[in-house]
Amino acid sequence: LTFKIKSLLVGEYSPNILIQTEDQNDESLKKIFWMDLQDNGSKAKDITHLIMEKPETIVWPHAETQLLFTFQDKYFDKIDISTGAVFPKIFLNVKGFGFSKDKVYILNYEDLLSAFSFDGKIIQKLLGNEELGKSLFGASSFIRIFPLGQNIILFLDDAGGLITNHLPYRF
Repeated sequence: LTFKIKSLLVGEYSPNILIQTEDQNDESLKKIFWMDLQDNGSKAKDITHLIMEKPETIVWPHAETQLLFTFQDKYFDKIDISTGAVFPKIFLNVKGFGFSKDKVYILNYEDLLSAFSFDGKIIQKLLGNEELGKSLFGASSFIRIFPLGQNIILFLDDAGGLITNHLPYRF
């Protein structure tokens, strides 16, 4: 088998990389490897079997070295690489998302925003006003969320609009 690297994902502030490979002679032989660069990459782990459906994207919190979240069809699956456990559909109805070192920020299709633990438990409702949510996010089909600290959150919508959780909201 002759594998080539098809894609490479790097997490912000993370010593880990995700590598997708495929066989040059047989495109059906695709593999996904998780590699920790702190040990010189000597322990690439094949995690192909842990990914249930083809994800739109794969993300991981920078503070976590063993948790991945795959996003597909408006939901997230959580994967614990250390144990091989898969937690399907841990977050549902996802219109937008972002990660901090210890939280997942989810904007749902009712345009309501909440912060969750990595285990899927709600920590805090951040935007519970549906009318305000619709005015800020209603025209967008997807939102990237960037928690910056000091209670500042930026939102980047699919049209390139920048929104914040502080007045004047839109820039």
